Amino acid sequence: MGGPKPAKATVAYNEIKRRIVTGLYNPGHRLVVDAIADDLSVSAVPVRQAIKRLESEKLVSVEKFVGATVLGLAGNSFREEIEAVAYLESVVASLSVPELTESDLDRLHEIHQMMVDEKDRSVYAHLNSEFHGVMCSRCTNHKLLRMLQELWSGTQVLLESAFVQMPELGPETNHTHLEILDVLTENPSPERMREIVFQHRLATIDVFDRVVERQARLARA
Repeated sequence: MGGPKPAKATVAYNEIKRRIVTGLYNPGHRLVVDAIADDLSVSAVPVRQAIKRLESEKLVSVEKFVGATVLGLAGNSFREEIEAVAYLESVVASLSVPELTESDLDRLHEIHQMMVDEKDRSVYAHLNSEFHGVMCSRCTNHKLLRMLQELWSGTQVLLESAFVQMPELGPETNHTHLEILDVLTENPSPERMREIVFQHRLATIDVFDRVVERQARLARA
């Protein structure tokens, strides 16, 4: 049996945020509450709650008598979140290294090969998340792992969108994952793992900048 369904406000929030990040809603786009509510088959209340949350994240601007307008990613805190992921995940991964089992390593190799072969970019993005999840799963500091998982949830929609919009990211990611597998297989060094994962995740900032620039071009078109 599946778990409980997410609240309607959460569903609305996730979907509107996805549309902003993917460029379906470009900067300047006006969010019409009733239209979005009809589209998502919910009432106006959860849509307003979602917009309020997006306003707090600086993805949306709300003005009295005007309504909600998309700001896009440029003024958002994604960059800070990505930096936080880079620092925290590098530590979590290094703590996980000594505890990874043979089964974990087999699964990482399996996921890597699936990513190399995968043509569907959305599926590829989910496989990428699974790779990082398995890699960090044996972290001995559970509080750090929970903090990282929370940060992952905040940046996941951006990363998934980037893989879909920029297929060239695939080979770069595959190459780094192969480096990680080499470290885990040949010389499981926590220090080396920390260095590779930090640089791998920090490179996501460049991806973020490219997505922001793409949104800006679309807004000007």
